[in-house]
Amino acid sequence: MMISMRSRKNMQHNQIIPQDTSAWVREALEPEQLSTAKKAQRVGKRHLSPATVIILWALRLYVVLMMFIIAYQIWTVIQS
Repeated sequence: MMISMRSRKNMQHNQIIPQDTSAWVREALEPEQLSTAKKAQRVGKRHLSPATVIILWALRLYVVLMMFIIAYQIWTVIQS
C-alpha cells in the first residue's frame, strides 16, 4: 500500500522512525529491486596495503594543514 500525497504532507520528518522508513522503502521498490536489495550483502573493511594507508594519512594531514592555513589567511584579512 502506497502512502498518499496527503498523508506524506501530514507526516513530519522528525516523527519518522526506522520501521516506518523501511516499510516505505519496501512499498516503493518494484519486486525486482526488492529482491536485489535483499540479496545485497554487507562488505567488510578492505585490507589496504601499507603504501595506501600512508597515502591516506598524508592526505588527511594535508587537509588539516590546509584548513589551518585558510583559517590563518581569513584571520589576517579580518585583522587588517
